[in-house]
Amino acid sequence: EYDPEKRDSLLDRALEYYQKGVASCLRNFNAPINVSAVPEIKNYLDWNNLLQNLQAKARIFADANKNLQGFENLEGLNRQQIALRHYQACDTLISMVRKDITTQSDKLALGEKASEVYKEAVDVCIALSNSSDDSKSSDEYKQLAFYFSERNKSSVLLEALAGSDALKFAGIPQNLLDKEHDLSIDIANYINLKNNAETDSIRGVWESRLFNANRSYDSLIVVFETKYPKYYEMKYNNKPATVPEIQELLDKKTAMLSYFVLDSAVIVYVITKKGFEVYKTAKIDSFDTKIEKYRAVMQSNRTEDILRYGNLAFELYEQFFPSYLIKNKHFAKIENLIVLPDGIMASIPLETLFTEKYKTQWTGWKNTAYFSEMPVIIKKYNISYSYSATLFKNTFPKEKQTDIELTNINDWLAFAPVFDDNNTNGTSAVSRKLLLDLEKEKNENAIVKRSYLQDGSYVSPLPGTLDEVNDIFELFDKSGKQSKYYTKSNASEETVKSGELEKYQILHFATHGFVNTEKPELSGILMAQDTSTSFESYEDMYGNI
Repeated sequence: EYDPEKRDSLLDRALEYYQKGVASCLRNFNAPINVSAVPEIKNYLDWNNLLQNLQAKARIFADANKNLQGFENLEGLNRQQIALRHYQACDTLISMVRKDITTQSDKLALGEKASEVYKEAVDVCIALSNSSDDSKSSDEYKQLAFYFSERNKSSVLLEALAGSDALKFAGIPQNLLDKEHDLSIDIANYINLKNNAETDSIRGVWESRLFNANRSYDSLIVVFETKYPKYYEMKYNNKPATVPEIQELLDKKTAMLSYFVLDSAVIVYVITKKGFEVYKTAKIDSFDTKIEKYRAVMQSNRTEDILRYGNLAFELYEQFFPSYLIKNKHFAKIENLIVLPDGIMASIPLETLFTEKYKTQWTGWKNTAYFSEMPVIIKKYNISYSYSATLFKNTFPKEKQTDIELTNINDWLAFAPVFDDNNTNGTSAVSRKLLLDLEKEKNENAIVKRSYLQDGSYVSPLPGTLDEVNDIFELFDKSGKQSKYYTKSNASEETVKSGELEKYQILHFATHGFVNTEKPELSGILMAQDTSTSFESYEDMYGNI
């Protein structure tokens, strides 16, 4: 317990200050003196200040090296447990706030605040796991660390997916959907009016209306949960996937590697069919810079960059695949990796990293033999990617599809814009199986020639993508599968949006992507230029981006 008579340090006084801040943001919290007390998160008035005060308290308790005279008899482990309870309260608050905000910019802003909370919470969980003498408690803290990592990765993405998919469920009265929409708008407006109120009395009015609107929204969610459970599960009950849930989906030869990048370390969660481990490694010097350099090197054809490739490839391999991970007994027979990258590491293909030191012998581009000799990780593992374990679980087939009739859906559709400088026509190709089906429908335009691609010098050509889609097409064709690909000018945005994608199980885009780090929602992939439009300037071409 906290002894206020012994509090003389600035940190003790700071805890009292933050605790009063917590109390001021809650209607029914009556423990402003007991600074270790964690409130029940409900009936909050100002979520932003509440989150800041809870996080500030958690940070003080988490650092056992800082002296708290009012807690002089409290061991560091117990202090971190108090910190963890505060981070759990922050997580509860973040979950509640997500439904109160409606604009994408507000959600991204909340995501930035939440990311800091979850990073700190993961650090505390790892420390508690390492300090615990009980193996069961240690494992529980590891799984809790994974929970916080998943909350950080999946919340915004799952919410966006849920919002679009939940409405597919029929049977919900339109008046309830209208009420849900109206309450969301009211809540957003009251928050804005409260934050911009010129006097305390006016602010109090909007706080009261916001409180009532939130309670009405909570009541509506209860209605969805009890009477329309499918809608509720899809839109409001996005619980992060647990380690046991992921293990049920994995086979003996597959492992999931989920990364979480902290300020000074990289966490990797290793989930196999029978095992779960958490590894924490210190960041290499100039972590971000080296990843950016590696990305640049892979896009370069300069000799000096190629020679530097090997050193970077092995150094980053040791960062993301530390030796004690590879030596883990559960990892010995693994052939397939499901990688969940985090932050900037998602900008590089991990399958190109070197599993051992290798001195690149540059003999010119004409001699490409040394490429096949490089110890790239793809030689050891088949690698696939996902955004989060929760999204992986939610999109995993719920049942084997051996008995499902697939005659009405085709197998594979690919797009390869190529972006070469030759004024050549785009082409389309269909497999024999699909061609027969199209002929049955009296479709005489199975193979189409269209106008040529406008000059594509603004992006790097991708001539290898022609071989890529053609070779895969031949594999599908020989297997009697229904497949099709578009190249060059035919691989256009117009074709993508024609509705044809809905007819295929597998979609393959062999093209460039671009990332807008300031406005992620404006990121995308590049398709062939619209041949019906001429651009007089770079600004004309990119005016809508």
